[in-house]
Amino acid sequence: MKHCISVVGLLVLGCNSDCEAQVQAQESQPLITDRPDFTESPQTVPTGRVQIEAGVTYERAGNARQTTVGETLIRVAAGKRAEVRIGVPSYLVARDGGRATGWDDLFLGAKFALSAHEKHPVALLLVTTLPTGSRRVAPRTVQPEAVLATEFDLTEKVGLAINVGAGRPNEGSGAFNQYFGSASLGFDLCERVGAYAEVYAFNRTERGGSSQKYINGGFTYALKPDVQLDARVGFGLNNDVGGPDYFYGVGLARRF
Repeated sequence: MKHCISVVGLLVLGCNSDCEAQVQAQESQPLITDRPDFTESPQTVPTGRVQIEAGVTYERAGNARQTTVGETLIRVAAGKRAEVRIGVPSYLVARDGGRATGWDDLFLGAKFALSAHEKHPVALLLVTTLPTGSRRVAPRTVQPEAVLATEFDLTEKVGLAINVGAGRPNEGSGAFNQYFGSASLGFDLCERVGAYAEVYAFNRTERGGSSQKYINGGFTYALKPDVQLDARVGFGLNNDVGGPDYFYGVGLARRF
């Protein structure tokens, strides 16, 4: 009987050790977010975890101003190489001669890791909005989008992330094909502080419109292993042909 008890005890201890090792491994994984830059990361949320990212952005284009409150993205692990993405509608406050407020459209999507190579992973993101928002501020249309994301370690402290994508937006003047790309340089400044500098562009943002180009930069601060704060600022390079002249915002990410 004592022999059986000791065997069971060893098995229990072994299981506990394995569980503790798995938890420690998960906790040691760095918190990688899809904000505050425009460029999406090819990394998916670790198995068994949920990640919530949110923020506030203010932008101005001429006399038109808009504040976006929420920007909430819920990322849920769906196995080792995939995640489900839920974009909770943001609250918009737009001013351009008058004032319009309301909720943006909900979006749903998924991210799939096509390659888990440590130095240059590749992922595919598939997303679509749903017509759920307020008529005064939201397109209220289905707008599908696909993005191919990858990244490269240039040095131990510098990385380059690249996106190319295509979508079918509809901003009220009719649906049109849209193509876009981005490149973001990320820097580890110290153990808790990171920074990035980014460029991104669209072939058009409205039917029959011109190309749009932007630069963007910011910082991240790891408050805890599973909590990150961020701040960003960006500028349009469009010579008054559309898009915001400048924008800035702050955000928070939390992994559970």
